[in-house]
Amino acid sequence: MHAKILILIYANESAYLLTEKTWKALTDINALIDEGNAADAVPKLQSLLPDVQSNAYDLAVTQQTLGYAHNRLQNYNEAITAFSAALNTNALPFDVSHQVRFSLAQLLIYTEQYVPGLKQ
Repeated sequence: MHAKILILIYANESAYLLTEKTWKALTDINALIDEGNAADAVPKLQSLLPDVQSNAYDLAVTQQTLGYAHNRLQNYNEAITAFSAALNTNALPFDVSHQVRFSLAQLLIYTEQYVPGLKQ
């Protein structure tokens, strides 16, 4: 019985691993964002999206990162779209999806989309 529990725990943990290619790309892109170059990061993220479509977790993290980049650039509607797409994958761990949902709610309310913001 314990072996089955350990296998299930391990299976759940491996669901939250990026592929090596995506991890490398997002590491470089996050460095750009951290350096204040979110404008350079956005096209790189957009070009990464077709490559990650087949992996829900890679797609979710890429969309999440795109949302943060757009938010830094004050492109709030684009950030809302990206955060929503990340959440719609249902691939993020609970604590991460909770933070993304909170950011989304803040942006919706900030952009005067009160009812959708309160529903988050």
